[in-house]
Amino acid sequence: MVETGEFPNRSEAIRSAVREMLNEQQVENRESSTKRGWAKV
Repeated sequence: MVETGEFPNRSEAIRSAVREMLNEQQVENRESSTKRGWAKV
């Protein structure tokens, strides 16, 4: 991705990947908590 110019350096590519993974986890957590119908304790 760095070689193709999508990211300026490897660190930025890694940061982007981590952000994307965290966002996906947040979406999954929201979906699973609404399906259950009761709050986590």
